[in-house]
Amino acid sequence: MPAQKELSQEEIWDDSALLQSWDEALNEYKMNTADQVSAPEPASDGVLASNLPQSLVGEAQDESLKNLMMSWYWAGYYTGLNEGLNQAKQEKGKRSEKG
Repeated sequence: MPAQKELSQEEIWDDSALLQSWDEALNEYKMNTADQVSAPEPASDGVLASNLPQSLVGEAQDESLKNLMMSWYWAGYYTGLNEGLNQAKQEKGKRSEKG
């Protein structure tokens, strides 16, 4: 059995493919939603400037936990928004085919 090359820390932690994939997905998202929705902008302290339900963040004292919960909230929000937009496009396409 041939000896396997031992990877360096730089090779192990190389996340360039992940970053490239993220950038491509972000660009696609921006192209698809530019005229439809404006995403919430982070405030200067890094926390989303929005009125999240107090029950979501509740009494959590840990800032990283609050941020995690808020990202979970927004992921669900945008998933639902995307589904609604896709359904509206499909219905519009069906109506234009009939009309």
